[in-house]
Amino acid sequence: MALDIKGLAGGLVDLGFSLAGQILVTCVYSHRTAAVYDPTAGTTAETTEEATVKAILQPYSEREIDGDRIRIGDRRAIIKRSELKGISEFSQQDTLTIGTERWQFIDPGYDPADAVLKGQIRKIA
Repeated sequence: MALDIKGLAGGLVDLGFSLAGQILVTCVYSHRTAAVYDPTAGTTAETTEEATVKAILQPYSEREIDGDRIRIGDRRAIIKRSELKGISEFSQQDTLTIGTERWQFIDPGYDPADAVLKGQIRKIA
């Protein structure tokens, strides 16, 4: 009998997010897709995929901040993969809009069980 690691991880993530209810932040995840050239119009257009998600945002500790790779003000973001509404690719151009502030992903990635997107975010000036 095979163990369903992805199913188990998904259930644990759901439980964790339900317990974290008071610290979840509603934000908009934006992913720019590859530019597509329209030969008829002679233009290139990018599209953006967006999803409203609930995220856990955590500050980095003072000892983790090195001023280069991790800067003061950077945060960790954790988002349930199931909330991304079909967005399957992630890049450093992806952003989170939290209220009126935009944050850029520095190193987006997902856990081995594919249950959460996690990464470092930095406020866009």
